[in-house]
Amino acid sequence: MGIRRRTMTWIATLAMAGLMFSGCTSNGDVNNELDPSVKPSQTPAASPTVTPVKETFGEPQIVDYNLGASEIVQATGWKVPYTVKGTLGVPTGTRKRPVVFVFHGNHPIKKYDTDRYDQGFTYLVRDLARQGYLTVSVDVNAHYVWEHGEPIEHERFNAIMQTQLKAFKRALQGEDAGYGVSLKGRGDLERVSVIGHSRSGQLTHAMAELVSADADMKLEGIVMAAPIQFFTMKTPFPDVPVGIIIPQYDGDVVSLDGQRSYDREAIRQDRKSPVSLVYLYGANHNYFNSKLEGKDDGIGPSKENDNLQERLTAEEQRQFLSSYAVDFLESVAPGGGKGFWNTTAEAVSSGPNVGMLYGHPVLQSTYLPGTQYIMNSARDGEKPLDGSEEIVPSTDVKLKYVTDSYIPNEDETGGFRHPGDPEKLELLSVRWTKRGGALQMKAPASIEQPLKGSALTLYIAADSADTLNAQGVHPAFTVKLTDTKGGKSSYTLPANTPATRLQPGKLLENEYIKYWSTFTPLSTLRIPLMEFEGADQLGDLKSVTLTFDQTDSGALMIGNVGIEKELTP
Repeated sequence: MGIRRRTMTWIATLAMAGLMFSGCTSNGDVNNELDPSVKPSQTPAASPTVTPVKETFGEPQIVDYNLGASEIVQATGWKVPYTVKGTLGVPTGTRKRPVVFVFHGNHPIKKYDTDRYDQGFTYLVRDLARQGYLTVSVDVNAHYVWEHGEPIEHERFNAIMQTQLKAFKRALQGEDAGYGVSLKGRGDLERVSVIGHSRSGQLTHAMAELVSADADMKLEGIVMAAPIQFFTMKTPFPDVPVGIIIPQYDGDVVSLDGQRSYDREAIRQDRKSPVSLVYLYGANHNYFNSKLEGKDDGIGPSKENDNLQERLTAEEQRQFLSSYAVDFLESVAPGGGKGFWNTTAEAVSSGPNVGMLYGHPVLQSTYLPGTQYIMNSARDGEKPLDGSEEIVPSTDVKLKYVTDSYIPNEDETGGFRHPGDPEKLELLSVRWTKRGGALQMKAPASIEQPLKGSALTLYIAADSADTLNAQGVHPAFTVKLTDTKGGKSSYTLPANTPATRLQPGKLLENEYIKYWSTFTPLSTLRIPLMEFEGADQLGDLKSVTLTFDQTDSGALMIGNVGIEKELTP
């Protein structure tokens, strides 16, 4: 229950995957610039292709721009004076380049028109510009302040960005808009991506609405770091690739709202674009922005966990965001490498138990469009989409659909604590009391036959608060595929598979609730079909069976089980 590139490392993590009301609590300056530059590494291609030579870039121009005074006239009649400014990264060369807008969060300020949290992402601006992205970190302090009345939804942000975009477009046409550097012909407005931190994770939604309403612009992708979910958007989340990073020890957005955004998008039957979520162990909220000083991970429930996990340094955390952003943007480009999302034979050579990304431990959740579900219980406020699934347990296995909710009298999970503080997330609780118990899931008629796909996926977590999981003994099991003619193929999970590892922590309790002191996140356990011995000989899939033959007892929470297809360029 809640408390209220394309790089081989990346793909290996996916192959196992798991196998903002943000007023930050600190202030001050931390000026750690990242050097050397972050570069996307090469991913083995899933099939032979002719790859064009990648353009290389030198050291970009970094410009602290000031376009002069402006004023926001609110619907209430209140006026908000502010200065149009930000931080700009211009790649070397003369060609038109994709555009990235970066938005900072709502943080402590002494004077909103002089404090510069946009400069806290100078490192990210530089790293992206080094890879050929025309990058703009926008000062949006005026959106958040209360000095001139209460901010109403995204009224101020829209006004700020309309002014910024007007000047930006003029500069791209060759006019002198005040940037102090020529931008003529340098930005491709049909290739726009946005990155938001903290409460501005939500501003990525607002920016997406502005882009969709602008005939000159097209949105390619969205990245959110430690985002908050605050206002309800007037339009659905844009159907473009989305990447989300949630830090384990976020002392500001303590509920890790980015998880709820992921869970909401992953259940949309009409979604055609992939979504990635990374649960970053040892990370906090503040370190993504170099203008925020000090650890915020001792606030709230996380103070119980001071000695459980080694913390990332500020530079490590920023390097992670830069690396992730570079690889994500590479993947969403036209003809970009889909290895960011897909599983390849080369990438799983180390097995599905690799839980590292850019050198740091993570849990990974990934939704790919076209996934066919064998069972699906994970619904935030909804019942399972498909009520026809048949799930048959053996005598020693107990099943129960339970609701994970931040509302105490509606939560049925005990101490289980999925991030995001879901209001109503339906899960399948699986508990066994004897080694060898089994759970059989019959393939629904909707599954495409013969079996087609790249991997079997389970959205799953060990229930760290359940006493059936012996301390230090991570639950594991064997997965068996059976076809309609009786053919079988199996794969046994290693005991240290990240998705089913017990999370360090302890059970806390008060007069209203009990909960695990750290989060117990569901994540995507992805087992490539090639890992199942003899899977290529199987006919039409009849069932998937989980046999709990690795531990004497155990407890899991399962959101869904599906057959995943690879993305194609």
